[in-house]
Amino acid sequence: MGVSSALIYAPGFYAKTDELVELAKVASEHGGMTISHMRSEGNQLPQAVDELVTIAREGNLRAEIYHLKAAGEANWPKLDDVIARVEAARAEGLEITADMTPTRPARWARRRDAAVGAGGRLPGMGDAAQGPVDSGAGAEGDADAH
Repeated sequence: MGVSSALIYAPGFYAKTDELVELAKVASEHGGMTISHMRSEGNQLPQAVDELVTIAREGNLRAEIYHLKAAGEANWPKLDDVIARVEAARAEGLEITADMTPTRPARWARRRDAAVGAGGRLPGMGDAAQGPVDSGAGAEGDADAH
């Protein structure tokens, strides 16, 4: 049992954090987890990660970030901070994982590799975090690129 959310899309973006925490608590009682396409992949990316960490902490359950990426070149520098936030939550004892969408910008791949090491993944991310592929897609701001 678990809770899946797509907070970047309608109608998911209407859900309040406290509602998601209450759902997470129920899933936790049954050994479940939460997985979320966060509210933002762009301008509010760090805050979106903080929200997921809050849901995991207060709901007492594992959490996964769907498609961790920074949409739009102006947001690429936020990845270092985002990865640090996930690592801090993991150091606190929370089980936070992520999968990564193949992405076009090679610069993003270099930044990711520098941040997470030669394996190109955060601890616990498994094989879903393989290196980037030039998909030909691009995104700006909070636009979805896939």
